[in-house]
Amino acid sequence: MSWFSRHLNWTLVLTWLICAPIGVVASNVARYTVLSALEVSGTAIISLIITLVCGILVWWATIWVIRQKRRSLLHLFWLLLPLGFVAILVLKNHNKEKVK
Repeated sequence: MSWFSRHLNWTLVLTWLICAPIGVVASNVARYTVLSALEVSGTAIISLIITLVCGILVWWATIWVIRQKRRSLLHLFWLLLPLGFVAILVLKNHNKEKVK
C-alpha cells in the first residue's frame, strides 16, 4: 500500500496546496500577458496549459480520494460550498486494512 493510499487526507491537502496556487499564478500571468499585448503569446499559451494541468490534477486527486474512501461521487457537491472540501476530509476511510 502506498503512502498516498494510507494518507488520503494528506494527499488531498497537499495536492490542493501545491497545485491550486500554481494554477492561480499561471492563470494571472496568462491573463495579463494577453491583455497587455492584445494577442496570444507563447507565455500565455504555456501559462494556460499549466493552469489546465493543475486544475485537472486537483480534480483527479479529489475524485481519487473519494473513490478510495469508498464513497459516492455525489460527495463532490460539497465542493460547491465555501470550505466544502473540509467535508471531504472528514469522511471516514473505508479502505484501511487491519494491521496484524
